[in-house]
This record gives sequence, C-alpha cells and structure tokens, in this order.
Amino acid sequence: MAFDAASVLMPEEQIQLDGAVKVEASGRHIMIRSDDPYAENSLDNPRRIVPQEQPFSGCGARFSVTLAPYSVNVLRIPASDK
Repeated sequence: MAFDAASVLMPEEQIQLDGAVKVEASGRHIMIRSDDPYAENSLDNPRRIVPQEQPFSGCGARFSVTLAPYSVNVLRIPASDK
C-alpha cells in the first residue's frame, strides 16, 4: 500500500469551552503523531512514536487549532468557571 503524506490535509478545528468564565491565553499542546499511519513502537524501537509537547497560545473561550494528520492531541488550557 502506498501512502502520500503530502496529500493529507491538516484540519483546522474550532474549540469552544462552554462554561469557562476565565480562560488563560496560553497552555500546552501534547501530541502523538507519525508521518506513517502504520508506524508503531516495538521492542527494537520502543521510542519510535513518543509524545511531543509544545507551548500553545491564542486560547480563549472560542478559538481554532490546526491538528496534524494521524495524530492524537491533548490541549491543556488553564480555565475556571468563576
């Protein structure tokens, strides 16, 4: 099976934090991804796919974020309902 990574779009997702009164402007973006959708860790290469963490800015009660294809994403955004 052939795979063309250049043909995969990076979707922009709209995030809305319902119930959040105060939302910090920045947080953390934790992502697990690979260019190869069939990649996996193994005993020979246990760290082939590992979480990557980076700062994330532009947060608010409503914002957008671009996510990499074939990825699992966690956005850690400080917020409160008070």
